[in-house]
Amino acid sequence: MKLRTALPSGLTNKMCERFDPTRMGGAPPIRFVPLSTSASQKKEDGEEQASVKITISADITKRYFIFKEGETEEVVELIRTHEGLIADKKLRERHAVTIGKQQKDKQRYTALTQQASRTADEKEEAAILKDLLEEYNTQLKEVQAEAFDYFEKLLDKSLVETWRQIVVEECETADFINLKGVKNVSGNARGKNFGSLLPCYFRVMLWVCTQDAAERLKRYMLTTVRLADGVDVVQLFSRMDAMNRAIPYLPCLKHMKDAPADMPTMNQKFSELEMCTNVISTLPLKMSTVYYSSKGQHFPQDIKKLEEDLILVEGQVKRQDKIINELRAKAGLTNKESDGKKKKAVKLDDPIPKRNRKGNPKSLIRDGDRPNSKLCQLCAKHSPAVKNTHNTAQCRKWNADGSEQKRSYSGKYKNANVHSHASDGVMEMVAQMSKEMKSLRKEVKSAKKKSSKKRKYESSDDSSDSDSD
Repeated sequence: MKLRTALPSGLTNKMCERFDPTRMGGAPPIRFVPLSTSASQKKEDGEEQASVKITISADITKRYFIFKEGETEEVVELIRTHEGLIADKKLRERHAVTIGKQQKDKQRYTALTQQASRTADEKEEAAILKDLLEEYNTQLKEVQAEAFDYFEKLLDKSLVETWRQIVVEECETADFINLKGVKNVSGNARGKNFGSLLPCYFRVMLWVCTQDAAERLKRYMLTTVRLADGVDVVQLFSRMDAMNRAIPYLPCLKHMKDAPADMPTMNQKFSELEMCTNVISTLPLKMSTVYYSSKGQHFPQDIKKLEEDLILVEGQVKRQDKIINELRAKAGLTNKESDGKKKKAVKLDDPIPKRNRKGNPKSLIRDGDRPNSKLCQLCAKHSPAVKNTHNTAQCRKWNADGSEQKRSYSGKYKNANVHSHASDGVMEMVAQMSKEMKSLRKEVKSAKKKSSKKRKYESSDDSSDSDSD
């Protein structure tokens, strides 16, 4: 049985995104279509995932899967499993009970030690209370350290050493960076306690995501996600809620060293009002138009009520689309759903599409209605490329039996050049012009020779006159 909230098979992230999210601040840690988990992949391949048995109580034992590798959502699920294990073992409850007893006995011990004089019984009671207080401190440390040990049991052996190094840096050293980006200057380490689990979780998340994972996921939900064809409203709300619940587990820029004091902490879930706005922004225009036209100037604040309203809007839009498609079918128009694949959008860097030369060119006139249409049956059979240039009676290439006609050329070959068809008068005129051009060139040549001789004679006279002077 398939759940109503399960996304349809074959759905891809490209169908559910307005644009490529990697072009806007980097890829988000979680996308709308979840990747197949390693556990499900091993199940499909017939492999068994490693697991560990942990005793919850005297009568209850649970088996938990061991984490070895995976995506962001799988690491989030690992942390949730650890939180559930802590709840099942009631470690926080045991810690709270021990603190209550400690405070009560500490008050009694303080009262006894502050008395001016004590009886022998009171002295004995004070000694017992002192031992109890030391035992309480030991129990509190053991209960909190047990939480860290359980997380180690959920990890594969290849990751255990990395986890231990994280615990040392975050819990046992004094120069750590707190979750506000400020370096500790008190000189005291955090210690292994429930409060120091959170920074360790964020360090584990860095195995699979970047430091700004929370910012990326919020930006992705605000600007990129859209309702794809084939995804209904119930599935949209379920997936958006799953991504919103994962935000508190993601690291953010506020956790980095020297983060500005005014920088907001982004690993906080969207409020219910913000989630309503985010969901409406993912809807197609016709659905959001129908919703606001029925509600008027409205600010949705209840996510459950918004889901109920959009389920009704979705049904109304589908009925309208069905009616329009039926009308288009009656009118002989093709429906958008029956057009097949959509044409790919043309990009600026795409080459210019070439004309399709296969087949006959498209024309509004049918072949039989074309005026003076020609068709040679012989060429249609033997040389189809020229079948429409003449009729069968004028064919000079093929005989009726299919043999090729033999052509005989008599007399001198006639030149097909257009100049050969010129009249005799024109040819005589061309001959006369060529003679005149030839005589003109001779005259110009002789004139050049005479002028050169004259210049030489004048230059020789000038030189003789200068010598006589």
